[in-house]
Amino acid sequence: MKEITLIRHAEAEPCQPGQKDISRVLSKRGEQMAYTMGERLLQQAIRPEMVLSSPAERAIKTCHTMCSILDFPVGQVQVESEIYFARDVNYFFQLFQKLEEGSNQLFMFGHNPYISSLASALVPNLTMFTMSVCGVFRASFPVDLWAEILPGEGKYLSYDKP
Repeated sequence: MKEITLIRHAEAEPCQPGQKDISRVLSKRGEQMAYTMGERLLQQAIRPEMVLSSPAERAIKTCHTMCSILDFPVGQVQVESEIYFARDVNYFFQLFQKLEEGSNQLFMFGHNPYISSLASALVPNLTMFTMSVCGVFRASFPVDLWAEILPGEGKYLSYDKP
């Protein structure tokens, strides 16, 4: 059994003149959101065994805050640039094909619209789903290998938001 937890980055500050989108930081409210959602996952005993994150500053900060609460070493977070640059949900299924085995619980930190599109693609009958900032979506798959995860084959487990 494999489980995927998708997390949209927490609330970020608006882009400042001359600032690149990838370098936007979390707002104070966003920092609190990440902490709150990390605590909720801890209370539910939901912990990652593998973590992937977009390289965007707001996603990294959300990821590091939540991983610290969940006792996942931030040095083991795998930064995947394509999570930020992806323009097609199929990229994520290609990414699953390449994941190393040995873990069953994947956390992925990313951005809309593609993190929401991925959530919609993972489970049947979930169309036009939009994740809130710092929203946490979970699905399970009755498979033994990450490469066996296919669109629409997951079972919806939960969705929570701050």
